[in-house]
Amino acid sequence: MTNSDHPNHLASPMPASVKKRAPDRGPDHLPDMEQFVALVRKIRRPALLFQLLNAMTPHGVAEPKPRPATRPAVMPPAEREALFRSVAVYEATTRQSLERAADLILALSDEFGSLAVQSLLEGPEEAELLAAGIDPASRALYLYLRQFFPAEGAKADARFLRADQVQAMNRTWKSEHYSSHFEGPKGVDPCVTDTALETLRDRIVAFYPQLTADDITIEHYTRHDFGHADRGDPESGEGPKALLHTVTAFFNGGQAVFKQVQQGDVIDRVEPAAISICYSWEPATGLLGVFSEDREFRQAFATAFRDELLARAGAIEDMPMREFQLGGFLDAQMIDRLQDGRISSVEQIAIQSLKVAMLEEQPDVDRRNGRPIIRQIASPLTIGRDRHDPREVYQLARDVHGIRNLSAYCLQKLRLTMFMAAQPHRPAHRVSVELTAPNGLSDRSKTAEDRRRILAQLSHLGVMREW
Repeated sequence: MTNSDHPNHLASPMPASVKKRAPDRGPDHLPDMEQFVALVRKIRRPALLFQLLNAMTPHGVAEPKPRPATRPAVMPPAEREALFRSVAVYEATTRQSLERAADLILALSDEFGSLAVQSLLEGPEEAELLAAGIDPASRALYLYLRQFFPAEGAKADARFLRADQVQAMNRTWKSEHYSSHFEGPKGVDPCVTDTALETLRDRIVAFYPQLTADDITIEHYTRHDFGHADRGDPESGEGPKALLHTVTAFFNGGQAVFKQVQQGDVIDRVEPAAISICYSWEPATGLLGVFSEDREFRQAFATAFRDELLARAGAIEDMPMREFQLGGFLDAQMIDRLQDGRISSVEQIAIQSLKVAMLEEQPDVDRRNGRPIIRQIASPLTIGRDRHDPREVYQLARDVHGIRNLSAYCLQKLRLTMFMAAQPHRPAHRVSVELTAPNGLSDRSKTAEDRRRILAQLSHLGVMREW
């Protein structure tokens, strides 16, 4: 007896009212425009798409009936297919231009590009683009139009190309090969004036003797929070507070080496190449990121930013900068350093847990449009001690997880316990300390004196530098 013949079998036929969704037949009409078809299917602000078409095509395309701005949605399949049929009759050069534009726009639609584009949107007229219902491709398309097809009489906006640079910053945020992170004063907005930027330019030139101040260009962008009207002060005319400042200096400080044929000989040519120093400053957290290929100069670059853009808002002595170096905890020799490097008021330091991650880049396919992408993934692992286990975390890594060497991992977080010596007014006690990459520090100290001891101990170990 089959299941369908069994008296207790409950059949679940598909409801007759369910209709199969009609396809838009994009690949049939535009077999050579994969990225453009994917872009059309993703856009939730079709008006932006038709602005692009009217700017790039000789005859333009009539826009369908407009939809309410409060209900962003992709175009229905029937409208998409009509659009694909219209584009299919264009000349090959026009279709190629549209395909290249779509490829650039979709490249800023991944997780890193989307964050970059959002960070550059500002002003009340752009606040609606930050709404949850707007897709990343529509935001990227908006910046593309502003840069390459500005409104009549408007100046070209450079934010689309700037977003590509910020996207690269986002990908390398946690890599010490590309960036260093510092803790500065909280609640301070940088003083970004022409005078301040000129002085910062002079500070950077000092590290590159072959340059002059005219060889460097500096750009400043801000990201505001337009989702909370109470962040601004209407009476004073001030807008929402800035969430993020980015300041980037571009200059020919590198070298490009390439081969060239001259009079039948292959020679090596060395030409100046543009590099950049990029600062990201979060006033609310006091987090300063410095992105530069010159790793040995990053602290000096951070000092220049503090002196020229932050200290102008207050007294310089009230603005210490801190940098945390957590990489030493990936080596088991740290146990000896913790034993030998204790300050007098700390009796013992124990590592309770390490949270490490293996960072990898894997080829993947965007499920929404089938486009191949490179995704950065982090596989985290927490190596922790039970309070009754006498083994150190490095032995646990070997015994439990089979990891003999942690150097290939990135340290994301570690938790320490510092045993404080007895004082005349307080008995011996322990304090839990948590360090998070890139420079997060939290502890459960109950007094300012404990806090000073923790900072002094971290500084003595070389884990924290302050200047």
